[in-house]
Amino acid sequence: MTRILGIAPYEGLKNMMLSLAQPREDIFLTAYEANYLDGLRLAQAEDLSAYDIIVSRGGTADLLREMLSIPVVSVELSYYDILNAIKLAQSYHESCAIIAFPSIANSAQMLADILQYDIPVLTIHNEDELPRVFDALLEQGRRVFLGDFAVTRYAKDRGHRAILITSGLESVSNAFDRAAELVQYYQQYRQSNFFYQASFRLSKKRIMVLDLQGQQVFTDVPAVQNRALHKQLRRMLPALERSGVRQTVLHVSDKAYLVNAVKLNQAGTSLALFELTDLQRSYELFDEAVLMRDANDTPDDPLLRLFYGGSATAEVMRKAENYSRASVVILTGEAGTGKDSFAYHLYQHGPYTRSALTIINCPALTDKSFQTLLRSNSSPLFSKNCAIYIKNLEQLPTEQQRQLLRFLASAGISSGNQLIFSVEEQPPLPGHSRDDSVIHAILAELPSVTLRLPPLRRQIYEIPTLVSLYIAELANHNAYQIAGIEPEGMALLQGYAWPGNLRQLRSILDTLAQITTDPYIQSDDVRDVLHSQGPSPLDGSAAGVPIDLSQPLNGIIADIIRFLLRQEGMNRTKVADRLGICRTTLWKYLKDAP
Repeated sequence: MTRILGIAPYEGLKNMMLSLAQPREDIFLTAYEANYLDGLRLAQAEDLSAYDIIVSRGGTADLLREMLSIPVVSVELSYYDILNAIKLAQSYHESCAIIAFPSIANSAQMLADILQYDIPVLTIHNEDELPRVFDALLEQGRRVFLGDFAVTRYAKDRGHRAILITSGLESVSNAFDRAAELVQYYQQYRQSNFFYQASFRLSKKRIMVLDLQGQQVFTDVPAVQNRALHKQLRRMLPALERSGVRQTVLHVSDKAYLVNAVKLNQAGTSLALFELTDLQRSYELFDEAVLMRDANDTPDDPLLRLFYGGSATAEVMRKAENYSRASVVILTGEAGTGKDSFAYHLYQHGPYTRSALTIINCPALTDKSFQTLLRSNSSPLFSKNCAIYIKNLEQLPTEQQRQLLRFLASAGISSGNQLIFSVEEQPPLPGHSRDDSVIHAILAELPSVTLRLPPLRRQIYEIPTLVSLYIAELANHNAYQIAGIEPEGMALLQGYAWPGNLRQLRSILDTLAQITTDPYIQSDDVRDVLHSQGPSPLDGSAAGVPIDLSQPLNGIIADIIRFLLRQEGMNRTKVADRLGICRTTLWKYLKDAP
């Protein structure tokens, strides 16, 4: 049996490796997600004598081959893989370019030449070349960038649109075949890593000491917890090496640990000392209504990131950046608009990232835990130099809202801390105004700033771009190979009211990606999935008239067009632009409607 170490630059490739390896009896696979230098560090930290060969991709595979003595097989991209990414890029209606390491660039250039695509293909040999290449392409007017993980990460970090060229099932399967064949003729063993352990106790805390390469030097953590904790603590080393001190919260199985980390330098040797406190006892009084999260442990919601990264919502992000150092911030918006993600964003860009984020989930507070929160010495409200996220304040009874806000004001909790509140709004009904009573109550007690998150129905013209970009993101994490959505299906998405906002859009796109068997998501599938959500009015001001998703498709599209025409003052050109169709096609839909 061939023992393979899989190092995938993105999650979707790792999942595809695991899926293909599982039914094969001739290989045993251990797979990780890591890119370029991170992939090298991971491989160097592994006991490579446990593996016969490494399977990776692109620049990561090239680097591993150069730096390690163990054989490395690359997952080569097929022409179909490259063509699928190009087709997806063409839906953006902006000029694109391909930036890639030689292993990808050569195939991409040949495909572009054969199909006579106006797509420049630039070859890089290391990530240091990316700034120069990007500057040159931006001057040429290129706005969408295709490449491997390093390229797309660089582009997204600088606010550019990017599409990862993902590897298909055939490409990964072929790599496994080549690896198994090579191992039949070539075996490589490496000397095992050595480290020693000792045991002692410090109060009620546990200790683990690592060198900066991630090897254990000392620990008193029981063996049953050691492996999982060691794995997570190693991930803290880069941040600890930069800052010298770190605090975080780690969740291992059913236990939570508060981790205080410090970098030690002695006699020319650098070590990382981790002190671990069991949080189970500390917060058991709060009935799981209090959680803690590290700055590196906050979730990434790609759809929210894409939505709030667009030009239409740039003002929201600008305010969030400005508010990140405010003492008290109120986040308000309908369900699914991303209040949790913005709370994490404020924390990550605020002044207290060295301490863990404390989350108080108001709906989970009982009467007993609420009183404990205000009176117990173990209450997180008595912490200093930290960010505290009070989630869904509107779900507390009115009297408890008053008690909590007055306590926060009288005790000066916002002095030396950052308080972040989230308040969920209900979609407005015709003839009803918005209820801001909870927000006014906060403002009355605490000097604060308010950030309102817009509902998706106010930005439906952004949906085509959001959908295309999110489909590209899905390919990064799953074995999906989807080039886009049929125009009629996109029109259906634009005509829906989205009462669950971005959360609902994400759920529907995830469902569509799972059920589609074609390169393009079919309009019938879109209609069926939306129909399963139940009728939803296009807008609270639209007389509450829902779209009848059971009628023929041309009737549904005609209803959507009529609604958009009312929004745009009967301007057919604007409506056609929003739907991505020409005026003639728009007129035909209206003419043929029942």
